[in-house]
Amino acid sequence: MSSLRSSDLRASHLEVEGLHHRYGDSTVLHGVDLSIDAGECLTLLGPSGCGKTTLLRSIAGLERPIAGHVDIGGEVMSNEPAAASGSPASGSQKSVWVPPERRRIGMVFQEWALFPHMSVADNVGYGLSRPERSGPMVNEALALVGLGDLGDRMPHTLSGGQQQRVALARALAPRPRVLLLDEPFSNLDTSLRLEVRTEVHRLLHELEITSVFVTHDQEEAFVLGDRVAVMNEGEIRQVGTPQEVYHRPADRWVAEFVGSVSVLRGQAVGGSVDTIVGPITVDDALTGDVDVVVRPEHLALAPNGATPAVTAEVELVEFYGHDAMVFVAIDGHRLQVRTGPMVDVKRGDRVGVQFVGGAASAFPPAPAPAN
Repeated sequence: MSSLRSSDLRASHLEVEGLHHRYGDSTVLHGVDLSIDAGECLTLLGPSGCGKTTLLRSIAGLERPIAGHVDIGGEVMSNEPAAASGSPASGSQKSVWVPPERRRIGMVFQEWALFPHMSVADNVGYGLSRPERSGPMVNEALALVGLGDLGDRMPHTLSGGQQQRVALARALAPRPRVLLLDEPFSNLDTSLRLEVRTEVHRLLHELEITSVFVTHDQEEAFVLGDRVAVMNEGEIRQVGTPQEVYHRPADRWVAEFVGSVSVLRGQAVGGSVDTIVGPITVDDALTGDVDVVVRPEHLALAPNGATPAVTAEVELVEFYGHDAMVFVAIDGHRLQVRTGPMVDVKRGDRVGVQFVGGAASAFPPAPAPAN
């Protein structure tokens, strides 16, 4: 077993508190807090422009926040006192700044950033000291990602998946305490992306290295993350396991962002809401008008003659291979129903629809858009 798989990689706890950052007059981080256990993989999920990459670069030391605190393994990497605007800072009021090269953080960029004039081995050894470049660390990192015999090759002779692995080997070679990955699969085609994603997932678990993985792809976040942090407009909206985020979203925005939903309006009374598909159980603390968030798998097409069910018209069927999505209309409402792969309905058919889920999430109605 390579030493890179054992004690050379010291997984470290990562703590981010009250992080604020802006570019000019535009604030992109609003008091971000994150706590990541040693050896944990946290995926940072959010739409483009929400501040994910800025947060990652602030942890790495490539950006200097205007306020807040970053701690790795009990060592303060950055600490900035409260800004003039009153933004909160944590810990000591003394300003601390550790440059990126001293943080022992590995980073895999979206573009991979390989040097085209350098061999694969030279790319991997770029972040090492001169004596280390000729030692075993480069070969161990390449072997770890399955490229042990390609050190003499040039980057342009490799496939996209191989180039991505070279970038990962380069990040792992210095034995980082934390690994940061910024949408590293976005330049790969779909089939290769799935293959490389599985390899990286397995590798991260084998190494038990603390890692933060940025993505805007929900499936990717749920597959890779021990926990998922959902981010929007510079704020963390929810942190939890993939199951918690999907089944118990913190608010309506999170619910709609992390998966397909149908939203049904109704009156909450005694822990139940009457909807167009029948009564649905919700939190019994809710009263009055609510929007009930229903996942496609919480609805089913009812067999002929089955009750209770409401009749709907099929508007569209999308077949995915492993399952299908049926879009139906009921009294002006459009619902999404997930079915098995053998669904036998087509556009224009009349079908029965019934609610088959347990308790559903519900939230106060969204405000009407301004005129």
